[in-house]
Amino acid sequence: MIKLQIIRLACVIGILVLQGVNQVCMGQKNLDITEHGAIGNGLTDNTETLAAIMQEAQAGDTIYVPKGQFVLKTLRLKSGVHISGPGLLIQRLEKTEEYTNAKQNSSAPLLHGNKVNDIYISVHSLSQHEGIGLIECRNIRIDNSILQGDSTKLRSFSGILLFNSHNIHISHTEISHFGTARK
Repeated sequence: MIKLQIIRLACVIGILVLQGVNQVCMGQKNLDITEHGAIGNGLTDNTETLAAIMQEAQAGDTIYVPKGQFVLKTLRLKSGVHISGPGLLIQRLEKTEEYTNAKQNSSAPLLHGNKVNDIYISVHSLSQHEGIGLIECRNIRIDNSILQGDSTKLRSFSGILLFNSHNIHISHTEISHFGTARK
């Protein structure tokens, strides 16, 4: 009871620091993606389902990815809506783009934020392009995440792309397999 009161007080004064723990503050929801139709069998494309969940979510809500393997193309982030959980997000694109000196970012990162802010991200992912792409974003925290890329290509997009973004905190996060080892 005391712990719940402390959590509520922290939420009210706005100092709750999310640490990947599945906790809900007053008036905020955890949206378990499987309760909204997502299927974590490693085969089913959940792009439309996850986009609908993101659209439904309100600032302060958390999209929760439970254990499972959830296939999608890309997910556009929304200001104030967090995403976390132990499940694996797997990017499967119909057509992938190639990294070149002229094209150093893709049009389809797994998690894509454009002019969004106040987001907490704690995910495990396998991506064909960037794991996370943030363009003109503010106040983003990426914590306790594992981002793995396409290790079959000599040249690869980055694990996390940041462009004109501010106050981005990355901690306790492993970024690997974005491109093959140079010889």
